Amino acid sequence: DGLLLKCMDEDTIIGFAIIKRHIKPSSELLKKLDYENMEELIEMSNMGVLPKYRGMHLQQKMIQEAHIFMKQKFNKIKYSIASVHPENKASLKSFLNLGYKIVEKTKLYGEKDRYIIIKSL
Repeated sequence: DGLLLKCMDEDTIIGFAIIKRHIKPSSELLKKLDYENMEELIEMSNMGVLPKYRGMHLQQKMIQEAHIFMKQKFNKIKYSIASVHPENKASLKSFLNLGYKIVEKTKLYGEKDRYIIIKSL
C-alpha cells in the first residue's frame, strides 16, 4: 500500500521517493507526533535526486505526484508527514514550498537532529 516513485532521464534513474502508507506504531516519527489515527497518515519516507539533476524541483514534483496518487487511492488520508535534517536546506525548502509546516525540532534515528513536518491534504 505504499508507493515508490522514480524520475528517469532516458533509461537512467535520477531520483526516487518512497512513500509509506502503513506506518508502524513503533515508528520514532509517529511516537514524536503522538498521533493515533494512522489510517489518516502517509509518510514521505526517503527521497533522493542525483547531484547533476538537483535544482530542477524533481523532489517537489515527486511529492506532488505522491499526494495525488495516495489521495485518490486512499480516501481516508488527511495528512502527509516527513522528517528533514535541519542542514538539508534544499529538501526542507521543497517541503515548505508545498505547504508543509514544521511542527517540532527533535532527535530521531540515532539521536540525529530532525525537523518533523506535516501537511494537511
